[in-house]
Amino acid sequence: MKVYAHDPTSLLPLLESRLPASIAVVGAIRNNPEAEVFATFSPPASSPNLSSPEEWMVVAVVPSARQLRLFHSLEASLNWPTNESTGKSTDESTSEPTDHERTGNEPTPTPAAIKQAQATVAAVVLAVLPQRAGYKLGAVHVTWAESLRAVVGGPAHTPCTTFLSPPAPLAPLAPLAPPPPASAPDLDLDLDLDGLVLDHGRPGDEDLIHEMSGYRTRAWYAAHLAQASVARARGGPVAWVLTVADGSVGALYTLPSFRRRGLAKAVLAHRLARMGADPQAVPGFQGFCHVEVGNNASEAMWTGLGWTRGHRVVWIYDE
Repeated sequence: MKVYAHDPTSLLPLLESRLPASIAVVGAIRNNPEAEVFATFSPPASSPNLSSPEEWMVVAVVPSARQLRLFHSLEASLNWPTNESTGKSTDESTSEPTDHERTGNEPTPTPAAIKQAQATVAAVVLAVLPQRAGYKLGAVHVTWAESLRAVVGGPAHTPCTTFLSPPAPLAPLAPLAPPPPASAPDLDLDLDLDGLVLDHGRPGDEDLIHEMSGYRTRAWYAAHLAQASVARARGGPVAWVLTVADGSVGALYTLPSFRRRGLAKAVLAHRLARMGADPQAVPGFQGFCHVEVGNNASEAMWTGLGWTRGHRVVWIYDE
């Protein structure tokens, strides 16, 4: 299938009209200036009309993360995936309802439309992926999982539920200075939490974050300390959260001896306020994260923080 390179920011108005379904692609573009973006339509005049039923798709390539994010126009009409022949829920979903129904007033797609879209998604990925060996397809709507695994290979990974932060405006926080070099003295900030301060990540924090969070390498955490919000005692971090490649938040963690003090909520609010204050942030900025299905403790934590369930996604890659 023919795909066309686009100026990434030129597609944001179209993609943002389909939020929250398109949130992973929007986040990938806004958080990665180096991202390459491709679409099934050529720029600029032939961009699909928002009121048109025409099928279209956008892929964002993030070299620094070696991952792709994709969005097909049908996703704004999907809640949970359906079997292409029966219309019933697939094995990668459950009957648990999402808190976010279809975007806008799009009609529920027919099995034939879903089958056509699955073929399009596979063809577009085939056009983009061969030059990017080893890249992962991340936060892919579960409707496309089976057709993409047939193209990419790899096992079936546990699906995740997208959780979305409350869309209400966040209380502004005073901007912090950029993280200082490792030799700089500790910084005294005005934000006090019973003797703790809210801060950026700092050189050396990556050791503990990697030990406790562990999904990524120590080097990755070290490279992303500027995108971390940390509550720390004198020097050492005791709670933290980071912004990852597609603009989602991850690695939220509080040391056991500091739990039940509201620190998770504090560092999360700080991180979202920092992200929402970015001049490039989408109006009505909304944070999001992904939680593996079956991780009941994590789901309870996010819903307890006022976040709501969205669509289900998977990561697809050949191990």
